[in-house]
Amino acid sequence: MSIKKLLAVSLIGAGAFASAANAGHRSGAAHAGVTPHYFTNARVVDVRPIYRWVTVHRPSTNCRYERVHTETRHKKSSAGATILGGIIGGALGHKLGHRSGSRSRRNASTAAGVIIGASIGNSMRRKGHTHRDSYTRKVCRSRDNHHQERNFVAYQIVYRLRGRNYITRSRRAPGRYIRLRVTARPVL
Repeated sequence: MSIKKLLAVSLIGAGAFASAANAGHRSGAAHAGVTPHYFTNARVVDVRPIYRWVTVHRPSTNCRYERVHTETRHKKSSAGATILGGIIGGALGHKLGHRSGSRSRRNASTAAGVIIGASIGNSMRRKGHTHRDSYTRKVCRSRDNHHQERNFVAYQIVYRLRGRNYITRSRRAPGRYIRLRVTARPVL
C-alpha cells in the first residue's frame, strides 16, 4: 500500500471518528459508558384517558333539635306534712267549735280537725307532687357514607414513529405530536 493511500484511509477514519465523537457530544454521551441518544417528534394517533374506580368513605354527622318532656314525682319523706296538717286542722276545728259555745264540743271539734288535717297532710305526703318540665336537646347521629368515585390515572397515548405504532402513558395530555428521546443501544 502506498503512503498516499494509507494517509487517505487514515484521514477518512479520523474524520468518521471525529464525526461520531461530535454526535455523541451533542447527545450528552461525552463520557465513556453513556448510551448516545437524540430527540425527535412523533405524530399522536390516539389519546384515551384511563380511570380507576375507588370507594370513598366520608363520615357525616346529622344533628337536629328535639323537644324532651320530663315528669318528676317528688315524695315527701318526712312526717312534717302530717304534723302540719294536724295543726292546721286542729286550729280550724277549734275555731269552728268555739262558735258552738260548749267546751266539750270545742274539744271534739278540735280533735276532729286534728284527725282530718293530719289525714289530709299524710295523704299529701304519700302522693307528693309532680313536676313537669320540657327542654330542647341536640341529637346527633353519625353515618359512614360510601360512594364510588372515578379517579384519573393517566392518558394512554398511541403514537406513530417510522411507520409503526407505539403505546405509552403520561399524566399530561399531549398535543398533535409527542417529543421522544431515542436511545441507540448495540445489539450483541
